[in-house]
Amino acid sequence: MLVHKHLSKLCVLHIFLFFVCLETQAQTNANYIKSLNSLLPVSPNANSIMKYGDVPVTLSNGLPGISVPIYTVEENGMQVPISLSYHAGGIKVDEPASWTGLGWSLSAGGAITREVRGLPDDNEAEIGFFSFVQTNDYYLNHATSKVRDSVFKEASQGRLDLEPDIFYFNAPGIGGKFAFDQETRTFTSLPQQPVKISRDATFNTWKILAPDGTSYYFENKETTTSTTKCDVEVNNFNSVISAWYLSKIVNANQTDSIMFDYSYVAYDYYSAGSSTTYTVLTGDRTLDRPNLNCFSHNYFSGYSRLSGIRTRKYIIEFIKAGIGREDIKDDYALNRINVKSVTGQLIKSYTLNYDYYNSLTCSSQVPDPARNQKRLRLLSVDERGKNDAESPLSYKFTYDSQTLPCRLSYSQDLWGYPNGASNTNPNTLVPKETFIGTRPDGSVVTMTIPGADRSPSEDKMKSGILTKIEYPTGGTTSFEFEANKIGYAASKYIPPKIKYKSQILSDIRYNNEYLDYSYEMQFVINEPPSSLNGYTLTGGVFASAIVEPMCDAANPTACGDYILMGPKTVTFTNTFDNVYLPNGTYTLRAMVSRINDTEPESGFRYFSCSVTYPVLDSSQSNGFLGNYVAGGLRIKRIINSDSVKPQTNNIREFRYHNPVNDSSYGRLLNIPVFNHYETVDVTETLPQGGGWAFKVNYLVRAGNSMVPFVTTQGGYVFYPKVTEYILGTAGNQRTDYQFSFVPAEIDENYPFTPSYDPDWQRGNNEMTTVYRLQDTIYSPQQVTATNFNYYPVSSSNQPFYKDLLAILTGNKNFYVIKDANDEFNTGMLEPELVPIVSQYMVPTGRFYKQSDTTMTIDPMVNKLTLVNSYKYGDTGQQLIEQKSTDSKGQVRTTKYSYPTDGELSTSHISSTVQNKMISENRLTTPLVSSISVNTAELKKELLFYNYQGKILALDSLQSSFYSAVPALDMAILQYDTYGNPITIKQRDGLFRKYIWAKDRGIVQASCISPVNANVVFTSFEYPGELSWNEASRTSSKSFTGKMAYQLSGASISITGLDAASRYFIYIWIENGASCTVDGVSLNYSGRSFNGWRLMSGTLTSKSQCVISGSGLVDHLTIVPEKSVFEGNVYDDAYHITSKTDNRALIYFYEYDSMGRLKVIRDQEGNILKQVDYQYQAPLTK
Repeated sequence: MLVHKHLSKLCVLHIFLFFVCLETQAQTNANYIKSLNSLLPVSPNANSIMKYGDVPVTLSNGLPGISVPIYTVEENGMQVPISLSYHAGGIKVDEPASWTGLGWSLSAGGAITREVRGLPDDNEAEIGFFSFVQTNDYYLNHATSKVRDSVFKEASQGRLDLEPDIFYFNAPGIGGKFAFDQETRTFTSLPQQPVKISRDATFNTWKILAPDGTSYYFENKETTTSTTKCDVEVNNFNSVISAWYLSKIVNANQTDSIMFDYSYVAYDYYSAGSSTTYTVLTGDRTLDRPNLNCFSHNYFSGYSRLSGIRTRKYIIEFIKAGIGREDIKDDYALNRINVKSVTGQLIKSYTLNYDYYNSLTCSSQVPDPARNQKRLRLLSVDERGKNDAESPLSYKFTYDSQTLPCRLSYSQDLWGYPNGASNTNPNTLVPKETFIGTRPDGSVVTMTIPGADRSPSEDKMKSGILTKIEYPTGGTTSFEFEANKIGYAASKYIPPKIKYKSQILSDIRYNNEYLDYSYEMQFVINEPPSSLNGYTLTGGVFASAIVEPMCDAANPTACGDYILMGPKTVTFTNTFDNVYLPNGTYTLRAMVSRINDTEPESGFRYFSCSVTYPVLDSSQSNGFLGNYVAGGLRIKRIINSDSVKPQTNNIREFRYHNPVNDSSYGRLLNIPVFNHYETVDVTETLPQGGGWAFKVNYLVRAGNSMVPFVTTQGGYVFYPKVTEYILGTAGNQRTDYQFSFVPAEIDENYPFTPSYDPDWQRGNNEMTTVYRLQDTIYSPQQVTATNFNYYPVSSSNQPFYKDLLAILTGNKNFYVIKDANDEFNTGMLEPELVPIVSQYMVPTGRFYKQSDTTMTIDPMVNKLTLVNSYKYGDTGQQLIEQKSTDSKGQVRTTKYSYPTDGELSTSHISSTVQNKMISENRLTTPLVSSISVNTAELKKELLFYNYQGKILALDSLQSSFYSAVPALDMAILQYDTYGNPITIKQRDGLFRKYIWAKDRGIVQASCISPVNANVVFTSFEYPGELSWNEASRTSSKSFTGKMAYQLSGASISITGLDAASRYFIYIWIENGASCTVDGVSLNYSGRSFNGWRLMSGTLTSKSQCVISGSGLVDHLTIVPEKSVFEGNVYDDAYHITSKTDNRALIYFYEYDSMGRLKVIRDQEGNILKQVDYQYQAPLTK
């Protein structure tokens, strides 16, 4: 049986001009000089004090991006931000805590994880998807029926893999997902990105090449082995590699790397498996199948716990706690993060402090109850500098005080969040099921199969969620959450917001007075079709009734008789329950004479009859729009409070509903499916011969949706429209956002294939409207509308998308052959020879931002409009053209060309160089750009490259104006072995020189000179800088930095000077020391400080010299005359401790133990600036 299913990025522009960043508007020569200046460290400034957090919010799913920044490791253009991140979508019942606490995760590297579909793709022995010889298309359309049926049967029994796994990758600078393309035998990203993904089949490791040529290696593997224990059976599964962790990042020139170290882990914990029930629907005989409740015992092992990060400059240590965790066996919490220099000097440390969530008592069904009643909770993070003894700067966290249920508890809603329901009688996660049907006579009949209460509870859903962060300043950020809501009846499992109506007929008589013989009342039912009445075409309600007094054994006669008359008639004495009443006018009649026949002991006679039924709340009176609570939380309000000036609180409010009818904009990303049908054909034989055959049909219900839930960044509900209000002393602002929305496509037929979900078409900001508050009315101030092309074609008009074909097989028809005297067990079930086969597609493709229009409206309602259109390349997906049209009709066009993309000619680049750039995936390297206004070209810039070994070197940059012949803007004449520029010739003819600290990647000095002459600068901090005796470098005393040089018996040789240039030489010597250059004494400059004297002199016609003498010397500078010079000395934490210029003027910088600037002094020790860090409100008298 073949079921045929649906067959039907925005590129972020990262353009690097080596070390010069090319803006979307072409740069001028001044911009290049500015970029070159950016190579130099800026003068130290006072650290800004963060009063409270600026928390970003992903508005389309209502999730705030809560994080605590730790440190950012930088190395030759590569960055690794380290932070603690919190997912604020709600705490799930089954959710285990990470080693940084429940809801928190450490962001400090990267990993490749996967969603296994079918079998793991990397299975060997030609059964995994990677190693399959033939394609799925071959088996569907070209193989013989015998081969096809054999393959599909093997797949249905778990012995072949016909589905590609979905792999997720995340690392600094890259992220996304990918799958294996059988036809091309390559890995394709989803959506398509200009990354190259390769797998080493021998070692089963990964390499991802980013579009700028940076390489990411994922070589540390974590293996998961699961044992599933159900009520009646245990299933063991083979070990699966569940994650590959980032092991190193290598820059495009392969001169620098960031290394990630891991320690071995081996721990285990339980997770909830599933609940399954079997209800016999039809059949000649019954065949009982046991209901199942399952738990999975998961074992994790491998070198997968991050223990360190190493670069040329830094060592980051991640230190686990000394004792094991109480909630997960053999696992440990992250106790401390140390940031050190490569020399081992402590720069900063972060200590994480914990306790545990203590949950409600676990039921007897839950394994390992002692551990599952606890979950690790992060209380605070203490930041310290190089001195551990000092008081820390602390981040403190407060959480919702409601007690979480025991982990693995059945007390959870459809999405796994707490809902307060016990669901222990019986123990099951299978939701209660109600079927509504119509008889031939038009009457409605219902059937309810008992099960768990999986309805969501907004209150319980908040259990344990983060509610406040307190910063070292005493400022706070508070979070108010509310449940996700959708604006329509998505599923019968998701109850609408309802209220109850009651029609009451009653009377009471005192002093033994008699009731009337009968009573009547009329009422009208007029409820539209909704989930409450099964969407019957005529509407109506399901009603229940109860009366007092009732007829029972204790009161057999003193009760009334009741009849409800109308479109449906119901006669009852005590109660009726869940009876369908069509819309119409009803008469309720009570006949109570029998109550009068009895002498009341209490002295009064009474009766009461109540007919009650649920109806949609008023906001949902049309049966469709409304607010249906769904799984997970969204942010409602963020309150930032300044402890020094609490009156300046900043409040951000978020609204997700239509203000006209109060209906939520929320959309569920896909609909849950909890049941399907199975058939068993039974043949029973008798010992004496003969027998019989019969068929049994089952309703199979599950505790988890058989179609996996679709999420966007962990959120189950999507909001196409959101309004944000910012309220504060600076004024009130409103911003409306509108996002693209495409729901996942699901098939509700067995076997349940994964949803077809091109998620890149969802969540793109299509319109933003900013309002200003004028009096009491919000008036639009700026409107930005953006158009996206989700199905772009290439320059040759070919589509980019090529969905990947997957095949899912399954069995829902089984047979049993057994002796009639044998008791049935599930091991007797055999699948039919031909399974059910479903083909589905894994979506690929790409999308681009096509255009945007921004209209600005001033207070006089004048409008200014700017329209941008964008064009992208086929291969590297880079922006190759941007056209901007203003309100006056002037069109500004900017074009770019890259190694694979662009319409501008790149003939100035050698084909050998360009092809090598392409082979190394250096797709974002700009080669040429131009700017035109209307039809006239204003400027064109050409960039020339060559390879120096593995280093892609920018030779020069040329510019032309108004279509003239290009002229030299800049030429880079020399690089060091790490690809850092040494000598640059500027457009004005001056030469810019750099001195780099060996093996540190930091600029020690720069010099702009009229001559191309080498410069000398050293404070003797690092070995091997000049020709000297290493043993003479000493830390006993120094003028700047930590080191000086002992000249006694150990001279310094200087080579590489320009004999045609005149140099100034400066050197500081200790009092009592002497210093000569080629035997000529230097002159005392008259400047001294702290026991040191500045000596100076000139060098003429020298290509080399020798500095000799006795005693300690420090801070040597040799610069050509007429130069602008800057020299820097660093401490082990790479803070600048002193700066000098071409006049040998020195400024000293002092820091506290936290690495914050405290004092700036001149060379005479005078304080120029002093900084005091006040983290709390100042004391007042």
